[in-house]
Amino acid sequence: MCKVVKAFIDLQDNNYYYHEGDNFPRDGVDASDDRIAELASTDNRCGVVLIEVLQEAKIQPQTEEKPTNDKSVIKAESKPKKAKKKE
Repeated sequence: MCKVVKAFIDLQDNNYYYHEGDNFPRDGVDASDDRIAELASTDNRCGVVLIEVLQEAKIQPQTEEKPTNDKSVIKAESKPKKAKKKE
């Protein structure tokens, strides 16, 4: 689901006017993932972000992770602490 963060006219939806705060896409209209990505970035005709993605439209199936003993796998850890400066 997406919310409109800046009003715009959707040229790919019969010039439908979306107001700030509206849901995108409106009921009964489908939008491709590419179109959502375009409007959620500055890579559109307006050059500004027009919508905010609130949740993924398509839920990816979860896959069961198998434990690995492969030492080449890097595990995500917290950032290392910065060394204190000596005064």
